[in-house]
Amino acid sequence: MLKNIARRTATIYGIAFLCLTAACWTIATHYLPATPSDRFPEKLSQEVFVPGKNGKKITYITYRQINGVRTKVSGVVFYDQEHEGIIDYLTFDSKGFIAKSEKFFPKIDLVDEAGMLRRLALYEADGSLFKSHVVHRKDGTLERQGERLRDGRYHIRYYYEDGVSLQRERFFTRNLVLSFERVFRDDSEHTRLSETRLVSSESDKEYSKSFFNYKGVKIARITKSPIVGVKGEVFNESGDKVIAAYERTPWTTQEVYFRVDGTTEQARLSYANSTTAVVFGGDKNTVQYKQTWRSRPPVDGKPARFILTRVIEFDSNQQEIRTIEMVNDGSQPSFISIPLEAKKRLYKYLDGAGNLVRFEVKEGESVITSDTPTKVELVSFDNRIFLRDNPVEIPNYDFYEAGAPAWIYDYEDTQYPRMKPN
Repeated sequence: MLKNIARRTATIYGIAFLCLTAACWTIATHYLPATPSDRFPEKLSQEVFVPGKNGKKITYITYRQINGVRTKVSGVVFYDQEHEGIIDYLTFDSKGFIAKSEKFFPKIDLVDEAGMLRRLALYEADGSLFKSHVVHRKDGTLERQGERLRDGRYHIRYYYEDGVSLQRERFFTRNLVLSFERVFRDDSEHTRLSETRLVSSESDKEYSKSFFNYKGVKIARITKSPIVGVKGEVFNESGDKVIAAYERTPWTTQEVYFRVDGTTEQARLSYANSTTAVVFGGDKNTVQYKQTWRSRPPVDGKPARFILTRVIEFDSNQQEIRTIEMVNDGSQPSFISIPLEAKKRLYKYLDGAGNLVRFEVKEGESVITSDTPTKVELVSFDNRIFLRDNPVEIPNYDFYEAGAPAWIYDYEDTQYPRMKPN
């Protein structure tokens, strides 16, 4: 009995539902267009992406039908707390390329969705490169701003904490490789601190960096190449003459010191723990003597130091006069050898006071004659040949400025990449 009542009730509701459906269909066909895609849209007007990449917590993208094509119109990106909770409002052009990005810090009181402007960026036609951009700090001061120049280069200016004083400016090539950077001191004169230039092809990336003193006078220049290594120059007080130059590779270091007139005063070659110093002089500025030094690490409380092991003296014709071999600690001569004819050499052995105690004539390792002097003979030296003379102190300039932003066209605003040696 109950089952029959239930069946009749279901039948009545079913007939009523069919009638209602037919009525709605009649009304819909009267008022709505007949296009099935409009009655049953295949694609939504808004999409949500979560989670995203690079700190993107959630992304909303709004679409619109433009000339029958579903095209991006706008979007909102929310970043996680690790990326300071930045909110990015996106605007797309008629082709769906990004045209504008407005990044905001989160509102402190959380009343509104966004707070102070972090970055405003306008993009080129394809949405991949900046046309211009401006970045602010949390306190509203200007951090940096950039713009595309007519010749295709991109120019960026960085500012000190006050948001007004220029700290550095950079120029990038069309291919977004740094071509020039100038850094300024935070002083009343706003003098240059350094200048960096691309001196080779964009692919080689060889850069030259000049350093300036507090008066704006150039005091040094470093050239760095990923292949060759580092070359440097030190300038005089007026900044117009090179008084020292050096070149460093992973294996060797070469140094050259110049006089005021431009002539070479000394040259050095270092490798492993050995350094050979060549000193020039005389009327023709030829080699006067050649020193060999060994570097010793700190030991027994003594600091790292250089120990002289050998000195070779030359005449004006660049012929060897004599070779002086030093004792183990480099404090005094041990013996000298003088070249003779037919590959023979005269060896003079000295005591602690510099007196001759024995002499030998050798050919190679073979002793031809050996004798002792009949009277005391003091062997004299010019003490300057035993000195490690530094005509110019070469500062250890670092090519990479501590705390400087990375050499890239622009970067994710919330990650602050810093320059690191490559």
